Amino acid sequence: ARCLAGFWENYARAAADRRPTVEYDVVELAEKLVGTDIALGGSDRHANYRRVKDLLAAADAREGVRLAVDGLYHYWLGAAALKGKSQAEATAAERAAARKEFEPARAALERAWETNPKGPHAPALMILLSAQLGRPDDETEEWFRRAVAA
Repeated sequence: ARCLAGFWENYARAAADRRPTVEYDVVELAEKLVGTDIALGGSDRHANYRRVKDLLAAADAREGVRLAVDGLYHYWLGAAALKGKSQAEATAAERAAARKEFEPARAALERAWETNPKGPHAPALMILLSAQLGRPDDETEEWFRRAVAA
């Protein structure tokens, strides 16, 4: 329990650090916490997301960081709804459940990139998301250029 408390204390300190390298790590770790159902102290991805979101808000983390985490969370919920299947293999209900999460992911990641074009997470994930949403190739290529530029 002490180790877990120390983890969250350190995460909170990192969340308040506005150096780009630390912000990168904060988002990277958030992806690990919300991208899978890793049980961290008995918490699932939803509890981890709420905890990360609360810590980012308390630390007054930059909007781009908070939005990137929101986008990550919704992207991974959409991916989970597909149950490891491609869009072509998924049932209509699975595709609908995925799209329900992919749309807020798209909105958050687009806004994260607008807020912080130097942050690499939003454009990198938008490459995958564009493919999932069946967006035109030129849009996916533009996200690739943005990810490389970040």
